[in-house]
Amino acid sequence: MPLDVQEALCSHPAVRYAVAIPAAIPDDGFDALVLLEPAAKLTMDELRADIRTRHGPHLVPRTLAVADRVPVTEQGKPDRREIRKALDLEEPKD
Repeated sequence: MPLDVQEALCSHPAVRYAVAIPAAIPDDGFDALVLLEPAAKLTMDELRADIRTRHGPHLVPRTLAVADRVPVTEQGKPDRREIRKALDLEEPKD
């Protein structure tokens, strides 16, 4: 579940906020965008290793990137389409 991935990411002290979205291919895991705490020096490889060690490999996002803001819809919810663009991912095929 995306919430499990987000909670695992946010459990790291350097992560302020995280959004996970399903990968474009069903059953291919999740992609995630994270906001780091100011002055955090965490690399995405370090974050992946931490999640793998503390929570298991099933919660390590397939694609992981740092952002300075999370795109949101008019309703204030994370905008999956814009997050996919920020992660340089394709839209899911119907």
